[in-house]
Amino acid sequence: MLKALLQSQDLNGKENELKAELEKEILQLEGKLNNEKQIKAQLNQALQFKENKINELERKLIYLDQERIGQLKAKERELIEIKKELVDKLTRGEDTKEIHKEKQAKKKELNEIRQELMKTSASCDANRKK
Repeated sequence: MLKALLQSQDLNGKENELKAELEKEILQLEGKLNNEKQIKAQLNQALQFKENKINELERKLIYLDQERIGQLKAKERELIEIKKELVDKLTRGEDTKEIHKEKQAKKKELNEIRQELMKTSASCDANRKK
């Protein structure tokens, strides 16, 4: 009987040791879990900050594109007026060689502005769709 009692106490001691080890491991795992939760929260916060910054930069880009489009359209109108004036000079019989040269230069400039306007408009549209 004494032997059975000693064996029972020995088993209880081992159970207590295992229980203590498991409790210690549970506490460590809970600590790790809490650390990971904190890290996840920090990463989510950083991600939100980056997304807000990206949105802000996209809005600025759209604004700058729209501003540039306005400038290009104003320049386009100006060049169209200059072209009309040159045609009027031609019809009045002024120095045709110089007028043709100037007209060609303005036509080239107008084409360049229209190309830039198309690119900027496409860029602006692409940024709006994001």
